[in-house]
Amino acid sequence: MTYKAGEIVLTVFPFADLTSRKKRPVLIVSSEPLHRDRGEYIGLMITSHEVRDSWDIEVNDWRQASLLFPSVVRVSKVFGLEDANITRKLGRMTERDLVGVLECFRKALY
Repeated sequence: MTYKAGEIVLTVFPFADLTSRKKRPVLIVSSEPLHRDRGEYIGLMITSHEVRDSWDIEVNDWRQASLLFPSVVRVSKVFGLEDANITRKLGRMTERDLVGVLECFRKALY
């Protein structure tokens, strides 16, 4: 299956210290050509923890995105993943939430 930017998938996400991993939702932010050419995606971690700083973006429409709890996208928690690491698709972020996340992500890049 191919996933598109804005879709939320369930995957195993490593902790920053790499000592363990946890299943959690991840927002796909990469383009279809990247997946087609490399078979990989770029994802951002989603958590039910509260906003910590300006690099955490609250998901306003979390129910519409098929998330179980009020959630935050951690723009600073970026990682690559392959199809084999994706358990399943959970849902899709609304356009208004996705625009805010991508705007913050661009600020993080340059």
